[in-house]
Amino acid sequence: MQGLLAFFHALRDILSGISGLLTGRRCRFEQAVAIDAPCDVVWRMLRSRDITFDGMMPMHVVVETVPGRPDLEKGRIIVGPREMVLMMRIVDERAGKALLVEILSDGSDPAVVMGRDDFISYIVEETPGGTLLNLTRELVPTRVSAILSVPLGLISGGRRYKRKAEAMAKGVPEAGAPDAGRVVGTGEPADPGSALSASSLGLSRNGITLGLVALASFALLWGWQEALLIAGIIILHELGHASAMLLVGIPVKGIYLVPFFGGAAVAAAPYRREGQIGFVALMGPALSLLPTAVFLLAAQYGGGAGMVRAAELSAIINLLNLAPILPLDGGHVLKSALVSVNRTLARAVGLAGVGFGFWGAWLLRDPLLALFVGIGLLITLQMKTATSRTPMRWPAAFGLLLALFATIAAYACILYLVYKQPRVVY
Repeated sequence: MQGLLAFFHALRDILSGISGLLTGRRCRFEQAVAIDAPCDVVWRMLRSRDITFDGMMPMHVVVETVPGRPDLEKGRIIVGPREMVLMMRIVDERAGKALLVEILSDGSDPAVVMGRDDFISYIVEETPGGTLLNLTRELVPTRVSAILSVPLGLISGGRRYKRKAEAMAKGVPEAGAPDAGRVVGTGEPADPGSALSASSLGLSRNGITLGLVALASFALLWGWQEALLIAGIIILHELGHASAMLLVGIPVKGIYLVPFFGGAAVAAAPYRREGQIGFVALMGPALSLLPTAVFLLAAQYGGGAGMVRAAELSAIINLLNLAPILPLDGGHVLKSALVSVNRTLARAVGLAGVGFGFWGAWLLRDPLLALFVGIGLLITLQMKTATSRTPMRWPAAFGLLLALFATIAAYACILYLVYKQPRVVY
């Protein structure tokens, strides 16, 4: 019954958004969240100046007061490699009870501006079981994407608030904070091994469920035998990313298989330097050179067709991932290097890569590839905004690009050796 009610509420919000977009009228979206935490904890979470919200893609939020304008606040929202700026005007605040803010288009990232006269209210109510948080957003939508993104944003935001406030009430430490890679009070780096646990490997209930769904999707495309091999290769690849995260002091949220697309190693804290992004992106395929070479050597010394196939698939998957197209690893490496030199150049190269990707999707008649490249287009368009991440110096950027081309050449050589094997019939 509750699921059916939620469906009708979502349908009502979508119809309201369509009506507002067509008529120019204000739309009202609401979401109520029951939180098992005291009101003061919920309020402290809402008004925190520096906080990380858990999730498959952790969100780090930093809020600053604009100098000379105590009613204005500037928020930086960091999700993975993306960073967006949100300008807010405090319309009314009753400490511990309610907050009303206006989202300002001036100074805000275009990606977060959904319309005009955009107001969000937070009302905190004490209940016998904890706290009821009422979220309301009213605006005149000016973008088609607002029809879905605003109501879905309230739902996902409510879930993040609930998880965070309940964790705070239980005294759970801030695992996703920027300094999470250091032991509190010592200033010394944390033990990298402690950051890679069973949960980091996606061995939670949700991670296992997602992995099984992904495995089934691979089997649907290539059969079970190939699916198991591909899943193993992807996990080795993502372990390379995770290891690189730990080397640069970024804690690992988890490693996940993604249905139809592959896998993801998710960081539990935002990247602070462009070099970190490029290094982590490259290390997935770069460190996978070792198991790929082992497969090839095993094939040459009596491993048979199975090892040849493992070397072939590992080389193909990693080589494709090195293509300079976002959101592939090669695209992230190229973006990190070029954006440190010239953001306009990086965006132009990114758009060229996206165009090439769409052309390939059209030739292959592959809608999944087109969807994947579409994600890359969204990432590329965000390059025009400023970032607080420290850019690389040009020698480091040049070295990163050389490492990218060297890794591509290494996989090309492995594939050449694979296809020289006379014993295998493909």
